[in-house]
Amino acid sequence: RAVAPPETAPAGRAPVYVAVHQAGKVYVTDRTRGTVDIYSRDGDYEGELEPPAEIGKPWAPLGIAVSPEGDLAIAEVTKGRHRVLLLRPDGTLRLSFGQEGSGVGQFSYPNAIAFDRAGRIFVADSNNGRVAAFDSEGRPLWAFSRGSSGTLALPRGLAIDANNRLYVVDAVSHNVLGFALGAQSAQPVF
Repeated sequence: RAVAPPETAPAGRAPVYVAVHQAGKVYVTDRTRGTVDIYSRDGDYEGELEPPAEIGKPWAPLGIAVSPEGDLAIAEVTKGRHRVLLLRPDGTLRLSFGQEGSGVGQFSYPNAIAFDRAGRIFVADSNNGRVAAFDSEGRPLWAFSRGSSGTLALPRGLAIDANNRLYVVDAVSHNVLGFALGAQSAQPVF
């Protein structure tokens, strides 16, 4: 079956990313409505995730992932605020990092988020054309960008497999790139 928030028309919503929490909740970001919708594992609508009081509205959640500890990671791109938020399972803010820009620790339309076994946070920093690595407290570690792999242009989707390989969906090149993650770098695999 298809699921959607009640009392919304297809033209009024734009779901973009999805994450499944260990507790069985399914979270879907909606860029047009500026919401994170919550569904049960069976697809029943359970409501919206409210932004923490420190964030407030409007907010524009984009990418979403679940950390190994169960925190909900959200890339948020409200005008002037391009950052990553980590929310505890109860919805309270645990961590916020990043700001709009192109320097170290800054983002321009962060999209996907992924976590590796070492607890590092990887962010597809789309409009800066790079993937940035952060420690578990949001401190910048390193990044790789356009030209690093010869084809990285507009990274959007991210996933990390059991062999600690990072897969990057590039929206301009229309391909998937694979990288072996090291302590301080990512080496192209394919």
